[in-house]
Parts: sequence; C-alpha cells; structure tokens
Amino acid sequence: MYFPWWTCGIKQRLVRVMSRLKTLREYVDNELLMLAEDKRVSATAHLGADLARDVLGKLNITTEEETDTICSAIYHHDDKLVVDSPMDELLKDADVIDHCFKDSLKPVKEKEQVRYANLCKELGLK
Repeated sequence: MYFPWWTCGIKQRLVRVMSRLKTLREYVDNELLMLAEDKRVSATAHLGADLARDVLGKLNITTEEETDTICSAIYHHDDKLVVDSPMDELLKDADVIDHCFKDSLKPVKEKEQVRYANLCKELGLK
C-alpha cells in the first residue's frame, strides 16, 4: 500500500508511541502482579496513585501539574462520599457508571447510591 511522503513522520511517531504503550503495559502488568502477591495491600487507590506517578514520571508524557491532577483523581476515586476536585469527581462518576452499568442486575453499592441517583438524574436516565 502506498502512503504519501508526509505521512512517514506520523507513522514513525505512531510506532514510537505504540512501543512506549507496550512498555507501559508490561510495566503496569508487572507492578500489578507484584501488588497482588503483596499480602499487605489494602488501600489500592492510594497505591495506584503512587504507581501512576511512577509510570507517568518514567514516560515523561505529562507535566508535573497534569501528573498531580491524574494522581489525585486516582487517590480519591474510592472516597465517593467526599467532594474533591472537579477531575477527582469526574473519575468517581465514571467509576460509579462503570460499576452500575456493567452488571445492572447487581444492586448499587451503598456508598455509591446517592452519586448514582444524581448521575441518572443529570444524564436523564430516570
């Protein structure tokens, strides 16, 4: 298949990005395996934020402010009853949507009921 000359740079960048993503995937899989083997793990959201900070630092694809925002959202995403930053709240909403819509036969978790009701109202689902 023929590609115009100007797409070569795009193709090379795409290959580099995909290679970095594959490396990231392998790294995260390895870290998760090590976490699963660690019997002391109890606060996965907090550990996930630390892991994300480490991964983002190694990849060098976000600014320090972006990394802080991402890690804050991960750190706070389990605390559904407390209102945090807008990005934290966005991740909490996405988490509740995922939990509730993935298996609609399961009851909504108690700590997610108010947020779920507000989301349904906001999205016009009830």
